[in-house]
Parts: sequence; C-alpha cells; structure tokens
Amino acid sequence: MNTKSTICSGDNFHFYNEGFDEGSVYLELEEAEWEYSAGRVMIRIPDYIWETIRKRPSPLGNEKVLTDEEIEKYCREFVAQRIEDVKAAKIAGLFGCLAFGSVDDPVETQVEYGIAYYKERRKKIEESKAKIK
Repeated sequence: MNTKSTICSGDNFHFYNEGFDEGSVYLELEEAEWEYSAGRVMIRIPDYIWETIRKRPSPLGNEKVLTDEEIEKYCREFVAQRIEDVKAAKIAGLFGCLAFGSVDDPVETQVEYGIAYYKERRKKIEESKAKIK
C-alpha cells in the first residue's frame, strides 16, 4: 500500500507527504548533489525544482484547526458512519484504524481514540505554525 501523497513532482524529483508522518514533508531527488557529515546533510536543489515546490500551497495552511466540540462531533459522526459502512460492506474494516482503532472496538472507545488523535494533530499543527512564525 502506497502511503505517499504527492504535493508536486517532476522528471527527477518527488515532493510529498507520508501518510504515517503528519509532521513532515519529503523530497526525493534523483541525480542530486549532496554532502553529509555527522549530524548534517546538504542537498543541492536546482532552482526549477525549488520554484515548482515554492509555488505549491502549504499542506499545513490548508487544514482547519477544530475546537474540542468540533472534534468530538466529527469523531462521533465518523465512527457511526464507519460502522454503518463496514456492516454494509461499503468499506474495508481497516478504514480509519490509525485514528479510531478497530471497527470492532466499542463505539465510545473508537470515539475516544479519534478525539485523542485529532487533539494531538491539532497540537502538532499549532506547534508547527508557532515555529514558522
């Protein structure tokens, strides 16, 4: 299963998010010049690649930061729909398992997992935005 979500790409580069690492972006360069030493990596990014990446909107800036109430409402609705869809075999039972746990867990447990997941996600977004400022 591919967990990469492309932000932009070209003939010799791929700029993407990794599904299991929400706090980072990744850049793969082919035929790139690079140097490394203990605790340091330097990669030469050609200007045409930088301009392509730079013009893309930030994935961080697109995400709405939810209140506690909005998170709980979203999680309750998601779990209810998820259980319904699995029973009707519209989706695989693994859908949403990273944030909500197993679809076989009690509803309240799934909701609690989801709330904890999205509150942690909100915290990471706020920390990242503070670092950017």
